[in-house]
Amino acid sequence: MAVLVECPSCNRPAEVGQEFVGRSAYCPHCGKPMTIPPPSARLVQPPTLPVTSRSTVHHAGFWIRLVASLIDMFVLLIPQFVANVVIPVVGGLLLWIVYKGLCLGNWNGQTVGKKACGIRVVDESLGPCTVGQGFVRTFAEFLSTIILCLGYIMAGFD
Repeated sequence: MAVLVECPSCNRPAEVGQEFVGRSAYCPHCGKPMTIPPPSARLVQPPTLPVTSRSTVHHAGFWIRLVASLIDMFVLLIPQFVANVVIPVVGGLLLWIVYKGLCLGNWNGQTVGKKACGIRVVDESLGPCTVGQGFVRTFAEFLSTIILCLGYIMAGFD
């Protein structure tokens, strides 16, 4: 495999064999010696979440959260149907709870719908929530739903 290197004397590209990497070779155009640098590797660090303060956090409104929920419902439409066939009555509900709990805990506090809408769920310290917090929030959302959607009604006026 050849390496493409620019000659420092004539500034023209020259193909040099892999065996010359880290050593010297002569430019095929001008004949002057040139040093072939070894390939450089840079350390890739994982992305860090931006540090936010409480004054820069904006709460998502009712309508954008509703759109995110509708997108999540659409994503789970067929899997929930299959889950209800496999486990009648509670299959779809169990799938919904597992989907939201795992997504919120593992995907930076976002489900597919929340990611599409650009919103996320955070904990008290404004960091991403854990899997346990994701499951607790999802269970609380379920309780709010079975109590006449009281939590959603409150969110509409808050």
